[in-house]
Amino acid sequence: MDTPHQPEKVPTLLALLGVVPLALIAMLPPQLFASMNLFGFLYLTLIYCFLGGTQWGMALDKENQDDWLFYLSMIPVIVSFIAIYLYSILTVIHISLWGVLIVALIWQCTFDCHLVKQDLLPLWYRKLRITSTYVLVFFAIICLVRILLSR
Repeated sequence: MDTPHQPEKVPTLLALLGVVPLALIAMLPPQLFASMNLFGFLYLTLIYCFLGGTQWGMALDKENQDDWLFYLSMIPVIVSFIAIYLYSILTVIHISLWGVLIVALIWQCTFDCHLVKQDLLPLWYRKLRITSTYVLVFFAIICLVRILLSR
């Protein structure tokens, strides 16, 4: 029995596996979480940059080539760089920077859903982005709340 090719199967699995490191950090015991929440923040910025790479890849596609995608694909890198820099020098605003990344991930998801509407991304990608964003944001909020409660 042949099964039809499902192009979304592998990316969906990999996207959900990509959430595992942040989920593990969010669930660490308090003593370990205190020393590991920086890695959760850095991992979240890494994921956000990776999502910008999706738009970069679309911009390289000869059929969809458009300069505005190149510019927009750089937003996650710039936001992440600034967030990491500020995180390293201003301990007072760590909580705010987690919030900035959460909002940025939601904005990125909204933008990607808009690209699906424009047929620049496949329809199955919308479900993948919404699901993975909800899961990422869920664990990021857990980390944020744990940081707030530890103060």
